[in-house]
Amino acid sequence: MNNELETALFDQYPALFRDREKSLMRWGMTCGDGWYTLIDLLCALLVKQSTDIQAKQVKEKFGELRFYLQHTNKDNQEFVFGLTSMASLLSITICDQCSLKGNRHNDLYVCTRCEKHRPRNQQKQQWPAPDLPFPTHGIGIMWLSMIDMFYSHVDANQHLYIYLAFIEAKKVNGKLELVLEKGNQQTDGMLAMLLAYASLVDEETGKPNS
Repeated sequence: MNNELETALFDQYPALFRDREKSLMRWGMTCGDGWYTLIDLLCALLVKQSTDIQAKQVKEKFGELRFYLQHTNKDNQEFVFGLTSMASLLSITICDQCSLKGNRHNDLYVCTRCEKHRPRNQQKQQWPAPDLPFPTHGIGIMWLSMIDMFYSHVDANQHLYIYLAFIEAKKVNGKLELVLEKGNQQTDGMLAMLLAYASLVDEETGKPNS
Protein backbone atom coordinates (compact mmCIF):
# COMPACT_ATOMS: atom_id res chain seq x y z
CA MET A 1 0.00 0.00 0.00
CA ASN A 2 1.32 3.43 -0.81
CA ASN A 3 2.65 5.62 1.99
CA GLU A 4 -0.14 8.21 1.79
CA LEU A 5 -2.94 5.70 2.27
CA GLU A 6 -1.01 3.75 4.89
CA THR A 7 -0.26 6.90 6.89
CA ALA A 8 -3.92 7.93 6.70
CA LEU A 9 -4.92 4.64 8.34
CA PHE A 10 -2.20 4.90 11.00
CA ASP A 11 -3.31 8.45 11.84
CA GLN A 12 -7.02 7.57 11.85
CA TYR A 13 -6.61 4.53 14.13
CA PRO A 14 -3.61 5.23 16.42
CA ALA A 15 -4.68 2.78 19.14
CA LEU A 16 -5.09 -0.09 16.68
CA PHE A 17 -1.67 0.54 15.12
CA ARG A 18 0.25 1.48 18.27
CA ASP A 19 3.81 0.24 18.83
CA ARG A 20 4.19 -0.69 15.18
CA GLU A 21 7.95 -0.97 15.45
CA LYS A 22 7.55 -3.86 17.92
CA SER A 23 5.54 -6.07 15.57
CA LEU A 24 5.42 -7.05 11.91
CA MET A 25 3.51 -3.82 11.33
CA ARG A 26 6.93 -2.18 11.13
CA TRP A 27 6.94 -3.35 7.51
CA GLY A 28 3.68 -1.53 6.85
CA MET A 29 0.66 -2.92 5.02
CA THR A 30 1.98 -5.30 2.41
CA CYS A 31 -1.01 -5.31 0.10
CA GLY A 32 -2.40 -3.29 -2.80
CA ASP A 33 -4.10 0.10 -2.64
CA GLY A 34 -7.35 -1.42 -3.90
CA TRP A 35 -8.11 -2.86 -0.47
CA TYR A 36 -7.90 0.51 1.27
CA THR A 37 -11.68 0.95 1.68
CA LEU A 38 -12.04 -2.62 2.98
CA ILE A 39 -9.22 -2.18 5.50
CA ASP A 40 -10.46 1.26 6.58
CA LEU A 41 -13.91 -0.19 7.30
CA LEU A 42 -12.48 -3.16 9.18
CA CYS A 43 -10.34 -0.84 11.31
CA ALA A 44 -13.36 1.32 12.17
CA LEU A 45 -15.41 -1.72 13.21
CA LEU A 46 -12.55 -3.14 15.27
CA VAL A 47 -11.95 0.11 17.15
CA LYS A 48 -15.69 0.33 17.80
CA GLN A 49 -15.42 -3.02 19.58
CA SER A 50 -12.42 -2.07 21.70
CA THR A 51 -9.49 0.33 21.67
CA ASP A 52 -7.42 -2.41 23.35
CA ILE A 53 -7.27 -4.39 20.09
CA GLN A 54 -3.90 -4.10 18.37
CA ALA A 55 -2.96 -4.97 14.79
CA LYS A 56 0.08 -7.24 14.56
CA GLN A 57 0.26 -7.62 10.78
CA VAL A 58 -1.70 -6.64 7.66
CA LYS A 59 -0.76 -8.36 4.41
CA GLU A 60 -1.86 -10.14 1.26
CA LYS A 61 -1.37 -13.88 1.06
CA PHE A 62 -2.59 -16.10 -1.78
CA GLY A 63 -4.70 -13.24 -3.12
CA GLU A 64 -6.46 -12.73 0.21
CA LEU A 65 -6.28 -10.10 2.95
CA ARG A 66 -4.81 -11.31 6.22
CA PHE A 67 -5.35 -9.08 9.26
CA TYR A 68 -3.78 -10.42 12.47
CA LEU A 69 -4.70 -9.06 15.91
CA GLN A 70 -3.88 -9.28 19.57
CA HIS A 71 -5.53 -8.11 22.79
CA THR A 72 -9.06 -9.16 21.92
CA ASN A 73 -11.08 -10.18 24.98
CA LYS A 74 -13.44 -13.04 25.65
CA ASP A 75 -16.51 -10.80 25.42
CA ASN A 76 -15.94 -9.76 21.80
CA GLN A 77 -13.44 -12.33 20.54
CA GLU A 78 -15.88 -14.29 18.40
CA PHE A 79 -17.49 -11.17 16.90
CA VAL A 80 -14.06 -9.71 16.10
CA PHE A 81 -13.01 -12.98 14.50
CA GLY A 82 -16.15 -12.77 12.37
CA LEU A 83 -15.21 -9.27 11.23
CA THR A 84 -11.68 -10.25 10.19
CA SER A 85 -12.85 -13.53 8.62
CA MET A 86 -15.38 -11.75 6.45
CA ALA A 87 -12.85 -9.09 5.46
CA SER A 88 -10.64 -11.91 4.18
CA LEU A 89 -13.53 -13.46 2.24
CA LEU A 90 -14.57 -10.13 0.76
CA SER A 91 -11.01 -9.42 -0.38
CA ILE A 92 -11.28 -12.39 -2.75
CA THR A 93 -13.98 -10.44 -4.60
CA ILE A 94 -12.10 -7.09 -4.70
CA CYS A 95 -9.28 -6.10 -7.06
CA ASP A 96 -6.27 -5.30 -4.90
CA GLN A 97 -5.24 -2.61 -7.37
CA CYS A 98 -8.38 -0.53 -7.94
CA SER A 99 -11.19 -1.78 -5.62
CA LEU A 100 -13.48 -2.91 -8.45
CA LYS A 101 -15.03 -6.37 -8.54
CA GLY A 102 -12.27 -8.92 -8.95
CA ASN A 103 -11.53 -12.63 -9.09
CA ARG A 104 -8.66 -14.68 -7.79
CA HIS A 105 -6.12 -15.58 -10.49
CA ASN A 106 -3.62 -18.37 -10.16
CA ASP A 107 -0.49 -19.29 -12.10
CA LEU A 108 3.01 -18.15 -11.13
CA TYR A 109 1.50 -16.37 -8.15
CA VAL A 110 -1.98 -15.86 -6.74
CA CYS A 111 -3.70 -12.48 -6.76
CA THR A 112 -7.19 -10.99 -6.82
CA ARG A 113 -7.68 -8.64 -9.75
CA CYS A 114 -10.25 -7.16 -12.08
CA GLU A 115 -10.03 -7.82 -15.81
CA LYS A 116 -8.02 -4.64 -16.39
CA HIS A 117 -5.35 -5.40 -13.80
CA ARG A 118 -5.12 -9.19 -13.95
CA PRO A 119 -1.77 -10.64 -15.04
CA ARG A 120 -2.22 -11.64 -18.67
CA ASN A 121 -0.55 -15.02 -18.28
CA GLN A 122 -2.74 -16.08 -15.38
CA GLN A 123 -6.01 -17.98 -15.32
CA LYS A 124 -9.07 -16.98 -13.35
CA GLN A 125 -9.94 -19.46 -10.62
CA GLN A 126 -13.38 -20.82 -11.43
CA TRP A 127 -15.81 -21.81 -8.69
CA PRO A 128 -19.26 -23.20 -9.46
CA ALA A 129 -21.96 -20.67 -8.62
CA PRO A 130 -23.59 -21.69 -5.34
CA ASP A 131 -27.23 -22.64 -5.34
CA LEU A 132 -28.51 -19.88 -3.09
CA PRO A 133 -31.70 -20.78 -1.21
CA PHE A 134 -33.51 -17.58 -2.20
CA PRO A 135 -34.13 -15.41 -5.28
CA THR A 136 -31.51 -12.76 -6.03
CA HIS A 137 -33.19 -10.60 -8.68
CA GLY A 138 -32.51 -6.91 -8.20
CA ILE A 139 -29.19 -7.48 -6.44
CA GLY A 140 -26.14 -6.06 -8.20
CA ILE A 141 -23.29 -8.23 -9.47
CA MET A 142 -20.79 -7.08 -6.85
CA TRP A 143 -23.16 -7.53 -3.94
CA LEU A 144 -24.15 -10.93 -5.27
CA SER A 145 -20.52 -12.04 -5.53
CA MET A 146 -20.06 -11.10 -1.86
CA ILE A 147 -23.10 -13.14 -0.83
CA ASP A 148 -21.91 -16.04 -2.99
CA MET A 149 -18.51 -15.98 -1.29
CA PHE A 150 -20.10 -16.01 2.18
CA TYR A 151 -22.51 -18.81 1.30
CA SER A 152 -19.82 -20.90 -0.39
CA HIS A 153 -17.57 -20.54 2.66
CA VAL A 154 -20.34 -21.69 4.99
CA ASP A 155 -21.30 -24.55 2.67
CA ALA A 156 -17.70 -25.77 2.50
CA ASN A 157 -17.33 -25.61 6.30
CA GLN A 158 -20.67 -26.94 7.47
CA HIS A 159 -19.09 -28.48 10.55
CA LEU A 160 -18.36 -24.95 11.77
CA TYR A 161 -21.79 -23.53 10.95
CA ILE A 162 -24.10 -26.40 11.81
CA TYR A 163 -27.24 -24.38 12.51
CA LEU A 164 -26.70 -21.27 10.38
CA ALA A 165 -29.43 -20.74 7.78
CA PHE A 166 -29.54 -18.22 4.92
CA ILE A 167 -33.12 -16.94 4.72
CA GLU A 168 -33.32 -13.98 2.37
CA ALA A 169 -31.32 -11.39 0.44
CA LYS A 170 -32.89 -8.26 -0.99
CA LYS A 171 -32.32 -4.58 -1.66
CA VAL A 172 -34.36 -2.17 0.46
CA ASN A 173 -34.13 1.59 -0.09
CA GLY A 174 -30.84 1.13 -1.91
CA LYS A 175 -29.29 -0.98 0.86
CA LEU A 176 -28.50 -4.68 0.89
CA GLU A 177 -30.33 -6.81 3.44
CA LEU A 178 -29.22 -10.37 4.17
CA VAL A 179 -31.25 -12.32 6.69
CA LEU A 180 -29.69 -15.23 8.60
CA GLU A 181 -31.06 -17.47 11.32
CA LYS A 182 -29.47 -19.49 14.12
CA GLY A 183 -26.12 -17.76 13.88
CA ASN A 184 -23.72 -16.88 16.68
CA GLN A 185 -21.38 -14.03 17.60
CA GLN A 186 -18.94 -15.00 14.87
CA THR A 187 -21.54 -15.06 12.12
CA ASP A 188 -23.01 -11.82 13.51
CA GLY A 189 -19.59 -10.25 12.97
CA MET A 190 -19.34 -11.69 9.47
CA LEU A 191 -22.76 -10.36 8.54
CA ALA A 192 -22.01 -6.93 10.01
CA MET A 193 -18.82 -6.67 7.95
CA LEU A 194 -20.48 -7.77 4.70
CA LEU A 195 -23.43 -5.39 5.01
CA ALA A 196 -21.23 -2.48 6.05
CA TYR A 197 -18.97 -2.96 3.04
CA ALA A 198 -21.94 -3.32 0.70
CA SER A 199 -23.17 0.07 1.91
CA LEU A 200 -19.88 1.68 0.82
CA VAL A 201 -19.60 0.38 -2.74
CA ASP A 202 -21.51 0.36 -6.00
CA GLU A 203 -23.64 -2.76 -6.13
CA GLU A 204 -22.64 -3.56 -9.72
CA THR A 205 -18.96 -2.60 -10.03
CA GLY A 206 -17.69 -2.56 -6.47
CA LYS A 207 -16.39 1.00 -6.87
CA PRO A 208 -16.27 2.80 -3.49
CA ASN A 209 -18.96 5.47 -3.24
CA SER A 210 -16.51 8.14 -2.12
